[in-house]
Amino acid sequence: MVAAGTKNNERIYVVASDRGGFAVLRSDDGGLSFKTTAFIEPDNLAHQPKNPLLLPDGSLLVPYNDYPYISVEELEEIRHDPRKQRLNSSRIYVVRSRDGGLTFDRPQFVADIPRMIPVGLEMAVDVSNSGFRGRIYAAWNGEREDSRNVTIAYSADAGKSWLKSAAFRAENAGPAFFPTLAVSPDGIVGVSWLQDEKGEGKSHCYRIYFAASIDGGGSFTPPQVVSDVISCPDSASNKETIDRWRRGGDYMGLAPAADGSFHPVWVDARDGAFQVYTARIEVRKGI
Repeated sequence: MVAAGTKNNERIYVVASDRGGFAVLRSDDGGLSFKTTAFIEPDNLAHQPKNPLLLPDGSLLVPYNDYPYISVEELEEIRHDPRKQRLNSSRIYVVRSRDGGLTFDRPQFVADIPRMIPVGLEMAVDVSNSGFRGRIYAAWNGEREDSRNVTIAYSADAGKSWLKSAAFRAENAGPAFFPTLAVSPDGIVGVSWLQDEKGEGKSHCYRIYFAASIDGGGSFTPPQVVSDVISCPDSASNKETIDRWRRGGDYMGLAPAADGSFHPVWVDARDGAFQVYTARIEVRKGI
């Protein structure tokens, strides 16, 4: 969901999966009523829309993944017999509407991911008055399952072309999960993610990390650990959850504040049971 609300225009957009494709709904009365404006038709791939973006020119941008449209049973068969796998990667696209979601341009390819099931894609746009205003940023889990990293790309032309700018993992740690990013009112890009620990007995434990860019995604600070305590969710308190959500869910969040700070929100099990945590992060230029 994204709101284009102003004093004279209380427009809200909702993008939702629907039968393998996805639908775009629009409200012009502040959410009192909605109507479907567009539907991205499915093919034999699944299409998973992500959080839509409003660009500075007022156009609507919808990011999405495509990947094999298979059942849970078929996925289990592939895991037991990889020869049955027909598609070895998933892909990232964006599609743009310039008329309030009524029609959309041709989808633009962003990147491919060398895993059949993608999991993990977030985008943000710079609406500040910085020199990077209008730049769109994407973060996702790149690489294969056992070596997932955080990959960053950006577009300076409303999603028509993309440049990969960074790919990293915190040192001496395992695969990365749940990347999310945001842009501060000063045009600083923040990215946070969860990353598994390494070492015997720590395979199910993780921490949250953060990195930032002050030059429009051209470079990023080294990853910094945010959580002061390791989260190890293998406990009796989480036995009903951990088989499906080993890190407490499928997503995490990151929000920029008016003062330029960043606030990640994640699920942590440092005290045994999963609980929601947050933190305040400052990015200081020139230090």
